[in-house]
Amino acid sequence: MTAPHELAETSFCRIKVFITSRPDTAVHFARRPILGSYREFILHEVSKDIIDHDIGVFLDYELSNIRENWNAEHDATLDADWPGAERLQTLIQKATPLFIFAATACRFVQDSLLGSPETQLMRIIEHQSVNGGTTINDKLEETYLPVLEGLLIKRSKSEQAVILARFGEIVGTTILLERPLSAEALVLVFLSQGWFEPWVTKRSKSIYI
Repeated sequence: MTAPHELAETSFCRIKVFITSRPDTAVHFARRPILGSYREFILHEVSKDIIDHDIGVFLDYELSNIRENWNAEHDATLDADWPGAERLQTLIQKATPLFIFAATACRFVQDSLLGSPETQLMRIIEHQSVNGGTTINDKLEETYLPVLEGLLIKRSKSEQAVILARFGEIVGTTILLERPLSAEALVLVFLSQGWFEPWVTKRSKSIYI
């Protein structure tokens, strides 16, 4: 990780670099030669107002793209100001401080296999965790449970059983390994069953594998 050091010594132009990382040893040693040339922010010490603002900018941008793409392809269009300031603020409150909530919510809303953006958005907004979203576990529940429940919508009991079995095979295999398999390796594992790639491809906007 020598690039920051080399850039700091450059005199013919000024370049700013944004790096995000855990406080790993490699990062610690890499920044030693450039002491005084960088600003450091520890995420859990950043004020809530700044996190709210950043998540709001991200959600506003992503949802605007979803609205434009949907309106370009469907007769039943979304309003020009969709999703509206009030619901955008509700999403921000649900997401903070987890950017992964915002990113997952946008993929879920965009997934037309599960419903229109309006329908998907309301599923997220109306979902309530057991403790009202007051803990990190509640935040994770609000992030992923609507996505998982969406897989079973409008499915017969037999179809639900197949979906749950396949979900268990793919996700179970991924999370139980010390080093999760790549998508390519998972294809090899499930290749003989002939369903892995189509199943994952159709759900790639809701579940990132």
